[in-house]
Amino acid sequence: MAADKLGMTVDELQTQLKDGKTIAIWPQRKALTCRLLSDAFIAARQEALSQAVADGKITQAQADQMLENMREMVEDHLNGELPAFALVAAAAVA
Repeated sequence: MAADKLGMTVDELQTQLKDGKTIAIWPQRKALTCRLLSDAFIAARQEALSQAVADGKITQAQADQMLENMREMVEDHLNGELPAFALVAAAAVA
């Protein structure tokens, strides 16, 4: 998902990340914001959490906490504070 939003392939994104670049610098070049990337990444997961709440598998409070944790983790990834490969791997399966 991140690669798609940045107009590149997953392989190109992985190469850039391996070269030490962070995802946070590309949105500036592409007139995107990190928040837009974060929101796009979270939106796919939010649907699954909403379904889990509707199915009675988790509470709304649990879903809200999971979303907050995901948002923090994604923003940390975007800013290069966590291993970039994990975000790319997650984006590749989204």
